[in-house]
Amino acid sequence: TKSPNKVVNVRRNGVGWIFQDFHLVEHLTAIDNVAMALEIAGMEQNDAEEKANSALTKVGLGDRINFGAEQLSGGQRQTLAFAKALISKPSLMILDEPSAGLSPIMADSTFETIESINKSGVTILIVEQNAKKILSIADRGYVLATGENKIDDTGLNLLTNPDVGMLYLGGSN
Repeated sequence: TKSPNKVVNVRRNGVGWIFQDFHLVEHLTAIDNVAMALEIAGMEQNDAEEKANSALTKVGLGDRINFGAEQLSGGQRQTLAFAKALISKPSLMILDEPSAGLSPIMADSTFETIESINKSGVTILIVEQNAKKILSIADRGYVLATGENKIDDTGLNLLTNPDVGMLYLGGSN
């Protein structure tokens, strides 16, 4: 089982994460989900609603703050998960399959959000199924096979590497 204290310590040490299933509280509004994340992280509660509103606005959900999580589309739910992770001001974010189950348009929007977060100074570690898309924006990539690092290089070099193309990207590039 996960200890709440471990979650608090990880967040206080500058790590945010988003799991594939988002970990949202369905019956709470978007703003309440983000404010709750601030409390769980053990962070200062002064102006929690204002901080949550700011985080939601930053990721493009400012017009959805009072919508219940269950009322949001898959892409909006993913974006809400980003706001929850960002509320603790992480220096590192770990993302597990951020585009899983999203439409191509929402997946593109999610990758734009990831790029924006990275450009703001947050290091991002991603496990992602859409190898072509993620390698096109990644500074560095690692190709794992049978639990071992087989190839590592810049994202663009991996994207054009014929060995990677044949094995993982659906044929030649």
